[in-house]
Amino acid sequence: MRIYTPRLTILAMAAILFVDLSFAPACSAGRAEKYAVAELKETAPEALAAEVRDCLGKTGYRVTNSAGKTICDVWLRAELPVLGKFDEQLDVKYPIGPGTLIGVIRFSEPYSDYRKQKVKPGTYTLRYGHQPQDGNHLGTAQYRDFAIVSPAAEDKSPAAMDQDKAMELSQKTTRTTHPAILSLLPPQKRDKLPSMAHDDTLNLEVLVAKTAAKGSASKEIQIELVTVGHAPE
Repeated sequence: MRIYTPRLTILAMAAILFVDLSFAPACSAGRAEKYAVAELKETAPEALAAEVRDCLGKTGYRVTNSAGKTICDVWLRAELPVLGKFDEQLDVKYPIGPGTLIGVIRFSEPYSDYRKQKVKPGTYTLRYGHQPQDGNHLGTAQYRDFAIVSPAAEDKSPAAMDQDKAMELSQKTTRTTHPAILSLLPPQKRDKLPSMAHDDTLNLEVLVAKTAAKGSASKEIQIELVTVGHAPE
């Protein structure tokens, strides 16, 4: 007995192809939200200790979403201390000593850090740090460069701080046993600075800006701070 096997007509095949192609963009569509940065012509917040405020740049950066809503305001150090000798590693890209103050950040609304921990509105210091190399942190980030977020009321000096102390201080931000952190991505060549860059791999929004470097032959250092997005789960 002959078994009848139905064949797809050209129209049917075209219809299936159309469905497949029309479905693909929905799965791989780019981000709907777009972010922007603008120079903030105001001095750093009065909530900061005078010593900290005095070491910051006169201009800040305001990150907003497509609706114009402010995500955060950032001020970098006017002169950021960097290491005179630095050997770049696969997972460490910044020539900065852990515990070094790199700037401050202000949130006008509730925020969540790179680990989705809740951060209350307010002003916070940003200190450079390395993610620990232990079982609790494996696979959470490709790079170990991070900014440690601490309450401005508790961090009153621009002097370098031991990373463990900075981590402990940051626990007051999250009110947990974990510090609040923001990821730092490796500096890349950008057409315009300051700018917002999008990381397609993890769907992150990155504030890119430069400030003067102090302590090495390089006159400037570029900072790429993740302001929107979270670590992979």
